[in-house]
Amino acid sequence: MQRSGSWSVVSLGAAACQTAKVGQRCRSDALAQDASHVLKCVKGRFVRLISKADGIAFVRNVLAAKTTTTISLTLAPPSVAPPSSAAPPTSPSTTIPAPGPDAIQVTAGSSHTSALIEGGTDSCWGGNINGQLGDGTSESIRVTRVVVVGIVDARAVSAGAYHTCALLDGGTVKCWGAGGQLGGGSTTRMNTPAEVSGITGAFRVAAGPAHTCVILTGGTIKCWGINDQGQLGDRTTTNRLTPVSVAGISGATQVGGGVYHSCALVDGGIVKCWGDNFYGQLGDGSRTPRLAPVVVSGVVGAIQIAVSSYHSCALLAGGTIKCWGYNENGGLGDGTTGNNRLTPVAVIGVDSAAQVAARANHMCALLASGAISCWGSNNYGQLDDGTLTSSLLPVAVVGITTATQVVIGGGGGHSCALLADGSIKCWGSNLAAQLGRRQPIQPESAGHRLTNSLELQRTPMYSFSDRRRLVLAPAILAVVSLGAAACQTAKVGQRCRGNVFGQDAAHVLKCVKGRWTRTMTKADAARLVLSILAARTSVPATTTPAVLAPAPAPGPGALQVAARGYKNCAVLVGGTVTCWGTNFLGPFGDPASSTSATPVVIAGIANASQVATGAGHTCALLTGGAVKCWGTSGEGQMGDETTSDRPSPVAVQGIVGATQISGGSGHSCALLPGGTIKCWGLNAQGQLGDGTRMASLTPVAAGVVGATQLTAGFVHACALVAGGSVRCWGDNRYSQLGIG
Repeated sequence: MQRSGSWSVVSLGAAACQTAKVGQRCRSDALAQDASHVLKCVKGRFVRLISKADGIAFVRNVLAAKTTTTISLTLAPPSVAPPSSAAPPTSPSTTIPAPGPDAIQVTAGSSHTSALIEGGTDSCWGGNINGQLGDGTSESIRVTRVVVVGIVDARAVSAGAYHTCALLDGGTVKCWGAGGQLGGGSTTRMNTPAEVSGITGAFRVAAGPAHTCVILTGGTIKCWGINDQGQLGDRTTTNRLTPVSVAGISGATQVGGGVYHSCALVDGGIVKCWGDNFYGQLGDGSRTPRLAPVVVSGVVGAIQIAVSSYHSCALLAGGTIKCWGYNENGGLGDGTTGNNRLTPVAVIGVDSAAQVAARANHMCALLASGAISCWGSNNYGQLDDGTLTSSLLPVAVVGITTATQVVIGGGGGHSCALLADGSIKCWGSNLAAQLGRRQPIQPESAGHRLTNSLELQRTPMYSFSDRRRLVLAPAILAVVSLGAAACQTAKVGQRCRGNVFGQDAAHVLKCVKGRWTRTMTKADAARLVLSILAARTSVPATTTPAVLAPAPAPGPGALQVAARGYKNCAVLVGGTVTCWGTNFLGPFGDPASSTSATPVVIAGIANASQVATGAGHTCALLTGGAVKCWGTSGEGQMGDETTSDRPSPVAVQGIVGATQISGGSGHSCALLPGGTIKCWGLNAQGQLGDGTRMASLTPVAAGVVGATQLTAGFVHACALVAGGSVRCWGDNRYSQLGIG
């Protein structure tokens, strides 16, 4: 799939691009393309949905909207009535009455939620695109609860990002959902529970985003699933379809899994962790990854652990909490942000905790009183404190005083609490109905982000099950902010002006020859928009300029221009650099800003010879061969041995005599004298070329010699080498390395 310059459509059924012909057999309601049209699968055959030109124009209008663009749920009415419209707009939570017998445990995945019911059954709701609800169907979203097929004697349940597992009486385990992490020896997705191979005598189960671990009688641990950073603890980085033993663990009482690491609580209140350690999430005072468990420094008397995507926490016997690892948006609760912690720090203001929960970038603590406090990111209202403001310190969740358990969804966007009466209260993101209800759209000006809608994402959304981009549920229907700022409601046949889009109750309309005409249903419009966003492709340029008249040059005498995402930069005569557009992932310019309609001069750059842009960062090659970068640096994009975002340029360490630079999505590379190449930043797909998948805060040598030219793709890179051959490395999911 090409990333820019041509149309790209993702098949929502298979999560892959496909080119097809009208009349060709197909499955589900997948989207595809032919030479001139977007195609849709209808009754087993591809038919034309909309022309590519109109499809491109429609998606560009959506992404260009200056107001929040939302996708609303218009599904069958749930059996649970939505909250009263008189409810305070700053408390966007949902209370789910006890489903028959009382719920005794709740667990949350990336887009689904599951409750263990007294008696041993399991009830699930929310996203189901990978079968993670276990109801035997392929329904993409369930607003109302469904019963998991064949689970009648569960003792505990645990949800990963897109799979769920249940611990059964007798110590066996069954899992369902995304393939490759179910432990049955297969990569096939399962929409009903299947038994995990070789597990008997288990008494704990914990699902990470894409791997799962169980504790067996005697305190040993077995894990299965993704193992690319050693998170299974078997001293390898080999993915495992069936369980393997964690090395060096005995006496374990609890276990938990992050994206690339795992931790266990063992006898004596000691915590051990293993796997990736880029953010210090193993807590041993280093950033060294570990293929076998190491002891977390400074934690004694722990009684519970909570393992987040890239950080971890321990609840101590006295009711205090310590956390370590990634600290974006204050996720560690120590009053700071951006300072990753290699050893544990105390959460400020919590001294009577009974439980701690962690996922992604926010944390919650259940207090002895039954109240809940949360801290960290709050972009979806997941702190439920009546604001959308992230908090570096714990804040009280509104209206909860009788909680007995708190959990956080695998995507970090929603949270749920089990209350003393057996009901469940959920709050935060509801993109796949994981809050267990829908409600009518309310204005965003009400003071909180809409909990029944999905803000179109401009940041990566990963499916941990297969490392492809998350494909959002096709049952989501679109109510989009069209044009420059607002929806316009119209009727078919009504007069209109210009080449614009509108909507009626069920369709997207287009103005054709002065009259509104139907183009596609809102359901199909949502599939079109979400497929592109989920693939994280940029919406391609049309064959004609977006500006009818030539746009002004960024300044006098521009020598070179670079563009990626929604921003552009240019080197001017004299060596200054100007940038304009929008940098969703970080600031640029002076004064620092994330958006500018006119070019702004980058302070601190006076002798540039080239500029290269990434998704959220920018770098300049200076006269003399040094390199400076600025912008976001969560994966080391600055090359300055930190993960601190930089609004102003900083020098990349160890780059001398560079002759060319190039920027990818989250990495950059420099061509050096002698034809060698060094790269730094994100490395999840091997795009740094150093033979690993470990991100690097400073430049590392790519395995290339004799290079004469360099270019970086989104998550790969290529070099022209002496003799005219080309060498490429990194992501090859779309055959971009040319190796078949």
